[in-house]
Amino acid sequence: MMRVSRVAGRTGGLLLSLVAVVASCGGRAAIGAGDGGSTTQPDGGSCAAKTCADLGATCGKAADGCGGVLNCGACQQGQVCGGGGPNQCGNGTCVPGTCAEQKASCGGVSDGCGAVLDCGKCAAPATCGGAGVANQCGCRPTTCQAQGADCGTMPDGCGATVSCGSCPSGQICGGNGTNRCGAAPCTPKTCAQQGASCGTVSDGCGSVLACGSCPPPATCGGSGAPNQCGCLPTSCGARGADCGSITDGCGGRLDCGACTPPMTCGGTGTANLCGCKTTSCAALGATCGTILDGCGGTVGCGACPAGQTCGGGGPNGCGTATCVPMACKDLNYDCGKVSDGCSQVLDCGNCGPGGVCQGGQCTNG
Repeated sequence: MMRVSRVAGRTGGLLLSLVAVVASCGGRAAIGAGDGGSTTQPDGGSCAAKTCADLGATCGKAADGCGGVLNCGACQQGQVCGGGGPNQCGNGTCVPGTCAEQKASCGGVSDGCGAVLDCGKCAAPATCGGAGVANQCGCRPTTCQAQGADCGTMPDGCGATVSCGSCPSGQICGGNGTNRCGAAPCTPKTCAQQGASCGTVSDGCGSVLACGSCPPPATCGGSGAPNQCGCLPTSCGARGADCGSITDGCGGRLDCGACTPPMTCGGTGTANLCGCKTTSCAALGATCGTILDGCGGTVGCGACPAGQTCGGGGPNGCGTATCVPMACKDLNYDCGKVSDGCSQVLDCGNCGPGGVCQGGQCTNG
């Protein structure tokens, strides 16, 4: 019986560890698809990236928990990534999980079948994992105490304001520094004087200034600079893209390269991921001999009953007719592998350094 590995919706095991790995990094998303892959922690600490071994992943791509994507290798011929469990090689069929099934609203998570899902971006001022919950949009507001403020009103960093009290008689807010009580006079600072082009800032004297908004796709603080409009483009690596073209999240596009034949971009059904889907004897109507699997390997299709020969009923088909196998030169093949027209696969050699075999002919790549 063929095993079907359903990688989403589990209550335990590897897939949850692949998603929950972000918790070890202060709740930041595995891939900051909406926030430029930032690994800065709320406490200013660093993020310890996981390895494939840490995750128990033996194939495909997985999030490292710090904004990167791990390449955990490929499966041997005949196996599929996820066929033995999330990011585990096996003979079963892997059904990819989705962001919704994993309750991920932003950042990146593993689909369990060798790819990393981009679960979207957050609207500023929220960030992915910003409130400490992995792959959830959120924002952790600051406090008066954290900012050393003892008077007036100041931004809380999450789009709201917080009141820090009033000064005793004879003192004014801002007289001893921003939002601090003191006897000196306080001159309010404008957005321009503070170099703020968006969002909210304190005027230094107990009030909050609104400094405007940003035109999409830029967001306030989007490039990492507070109160500055910007957009931090993603990368092919951060999106787990091997090939083709993807959006960079800032209005542009990225060229993620090409695949090495026989792999093609999206060849296994996952966009922007190099792969090759093998064929089978049944799919080609082959009942005997050896066939090419379409991905650089071969598949044995069995033997014919007594009195019949392989190729006697057509290429790789049993029958009583005589089949005369062809050679590489008969087929005009200088390289690569090709069927001999009867029952076997011919190996016609390799190209020299820098050469690429295409359709049996060596080219310069």
